[in-house]
Amino acid sequence: MAWNSQHSIKRKLQLSFLALLIISSVGALISFQMMHTAQQYQSLQEEVHQITDALHQARRAEQEVLLYDRKTVTFLETGNSQGVQHHQEQMTRLHQQLSELEQRSLIRDLELQATIQNLARQARTYQYTFAELVRKMVLRGFKDHGLEGEMREYVHRLQECESDAERVFAYQLRRHEKDFFLRHETKYVERLDATVDAFIEFVQGQPLPHMTEEYVNKITSGIAAYHRHFHTIATVDKKLGLTEGEGLRGRLQLHAAGVDPFVRQLTNVIGQRSEALKARASWVMGIVFLVVLLASILLTILLSNAISKPIILLDSVVGKIVKGQEGAEVALESVTQKDEIGRLTSNFRTMLAELRKNMAVITEKNNRLEKAKAEDRIRNWRAEGLAQFSDLLKGKENLSHTLDEITSHLVKYLKANQGAFFLKGASIEDPDHEVMQLVSCYAWERHKKSGLEIGYGEGLVGMAWRDGDPLYYTDIPENYINIRSGLGLASPKALLIVPISHEGTIVGMLELASFLAFAPHEQEFVTQLAERIGATIMSVELQERTQVLLHQSQQMTEELQAQEEEMRQNMEELHATQEEMQRNEKALRDQIIAIQEQLLLHEAVAQTAGEGLIICNPACDILYVSTSVEELLGIPKEQLVNTSLNLLLTEGTAALLERLENDPSYIINKRSTPKKVLFTDRLGQEHALPVMVVQLPEQQGHALLLEPRGGVTPSIPSPHRNRSGFGEKVR
Repeated sequence: MAWNSQHSIKRKLQLSFLALLIISSVGALISFQMMHTAQQYQSLQEEVHQITDALHQARRAEQEVLLYDRKTVTFLETGNSQGVQHHQEQMTRLHQQLSELEQRSLIRDLELQATIQNLARQARTYQYTFAELVRKMVLRGFKDHGLEGEMREYVHRLQECESDAERVFAYQLRRHEKDFFLRHETKYVERLDATVDAFIEFVQGQPLPHMTEEYVNKITSGIAAYHRHFHTIATVDKKLGLTEGEGLRGRLQLHAAGVDPFVRQLTNVIGQRSEALKARASWVMGIVFLVVLLASILLTILLSNAISKPIILLDSVVGKIVKGQEGAEVALESVTQKDEIGRLTSNFRTMLAELRKNMAVITEKNNRLEKAKAEDRIRNWRAEGLAQFSDLLKGKENLSHTLDEITSHLVKYLKANQGAFFLKGASIEDPDHEVMQLVSCYAWERHKKSGLEIGYGEGLVGMAWRDGDPLYYTDIPENYINIRSGLGLASPKALLIVPISHEGTIVGMLELASFLAFAPHEQEFVTQLAERIGATIMSVELQERTQVLLHQSQQMTEELQAQEEEMRQNMEELHATQEEMQRNEKALRDQIIAIQEQLLLHEAVAQTAGEGLIICNPACDILYVSTSVEELLGIPKEQLVNTSLNLLLTEGTAALLERLENDPSYIINKRSTPKKVLFTDRLGQEHALPVMVVQLPEQQGHALLLEPRGGVTPSIPSPHRNRSGFGEKVR
């Protein structure tokens, strides 16, 4: 195949990629075959890992049975548990995986059938040993099951012997038994044997009253049965293994450990073969990559000469033309190829000639579009500005604040530097003379804002007021105005003064200064805005005058309401004073009646009280104490009144009230039968005095009569009757 300029680029690329594809496919096929075999070895390794995992799961189930399941009721009664089932499932899984692994063709190729068979035999031996261990543990039992349950039943009977000495022997047997089960040392077996002999000798040689022949035979047979069961359990424990390395436990570990060498052999052989195969595959892939790389470099060089160089030349020429270099397309004449690139170069030269013809037409159209775009931008700017100021002028009530907002916003919107707003008003010095007063400014010198007045025709602002037309200056007189910043001051480059009028009347002047010239559309915008500002000023002034009149009217209304409220409050205070006097008079009468009732009550009770009288309220707080009680207990009245009755009664008021609830006389007649009550005097001595408890009317408390006279109950007047009588006297 000739690699000349007559072949098309498509044909060259197809041949190049076909060559690379054939080389890559052959290498990939070889590598795939080798990697597939390596994956099969990897699958074998995963199966061996699953076998190892099944063995580990079985060992964990074994430990669970030894530590926990052997003590459960289900295991002791049926020989089955969750751990035993899990162990059987894992061992079944292990044998099934070994059987499947033995049938694999790679195992026969590696000659590992004997290793798998040995591993299966070792696993079965381990499984049989575990089953034997489970049977022995079920036979041995635990607590109330198996041999240990029977043995404990015997020893419990021995602990119920009638003499303390026998029970001591029984407890010694239990202690040696527990020591052996905990420590698994044969010395405790010997100690238990010696205790059994001593126990039997004691029972047979002690002439105690309960030691009948039947009792001795019963105890002796119980000791012998317990002894036999203990030795049987000890024998089973030795077969199970007193330590982890002895008995069935030791054999179980030995058989489980015997599986590991075969597993390691399988893993090592399969791993070595897999690594060797991977290494060969890596070499093959490296060689294929090197061949593909060399072929790619060769094809790249060929394609570069046929395709890349002409394209690079064309790209360079296009770049020069884009930058505006004339005659750059002459370099394309060196491209003589007849393929797609050659045709592309020829077409590009033709297209470039046509493009240059159209550029003049396009440039002219763009100029017209830019002009139209600028006009649209000015219209949008003007419309947006008028909309913003319309929103700003709506609903304003404060003229000063409104003018500040207008001046600030207008300076910012026009990107000017200073602004001032003058409002027509009367002169401070001559109220009959109209002047333009500075009412708002933005970025103005502070001293110019205070009290600045401009007369009609004075200065530029006065001239614009007089003529009624806007003034625009770019040649500003020196020292007319300075724009100050933090770093210094400078004169503006443009000055715009616009009258503010409403319905043909000038009401204010707006002055703007800027470092930049004001465009014609900006001057027109300010002139249109001035008309809206004039209407807003008149509206706000009208609202302010209306607010003043409304405020005066509201103030007069509030004064009248305040006078009316003051009169109403005076009448309410007079009425409240009368009601307070009536309440005070009624309270005073009630207090007098209550005091008279209490005096009458105490008088009536004291006349028949006997040796002593104590009156308390329902809460058992002392209200009154007679002189005889004070002398008897040696405690002054002042210390007893308003204290709890618990301080005097040894048994407390709770016991006294409980006794009253069970007294029929108190329940029926509201007075108890005289009973002795222990009182405590000032020195702590107790006095047993007969006491009668009388319930006061309307459950106002209790009266305690100490040593009543012949059990006579005092006649206590009714509070209602006293209140009525004394009430008449008070009035």
